[in-house]
Amino acid sequence: MSRYRGPRFKKIRRLGALPGLTSKRPRAGSDLRNQSRPGRQLVNHRHILVNGCTVDIQSYRCKPRDIISARDEQKSRTLIQNYLDSSTNEELPKHLTFHTLQYKGLVNQIIDRKWVGLKINELLVVEYYSRQT
Repeated sequence: MSRYRGPRFKKIRRLGALPGLTSKRPRAGSDLRNQSRPGRQLVNHRHILVNGCTVDIQSYRCKPRDIISARDEQKSRTLIQNYLDSSTNEELPKHLTFHTLQYKGLVNQIIDRKWVGLKINELLVVEYYSRQT
């Protein structure tokens, strides 16, 4: 099987390296604290307990006075500790209380809309889902 040498290859060779398309590197400081995907992966891989029970559903809804903790295995604690070390500058939301030494957190109240880090127009969301029915 030979290499592809068609017109597309010739264009790419003529243009050279295209920044942003050919050289993707992670940005400095882009780690677990800026992404929800690694946090969801912790839940999916059963590293997180809620009230002593394993939770593997990323969209699990916690209630006030729920205790969120890490599993008692060394691997789970190491992953959580790496996250805590990398996110020392983060401000903890007011609806959560965290105990660093015990790897436990407490849900004080339901999250307020202003603490969500996304700017969402609720009217557009309602309009979108009303069209699907």
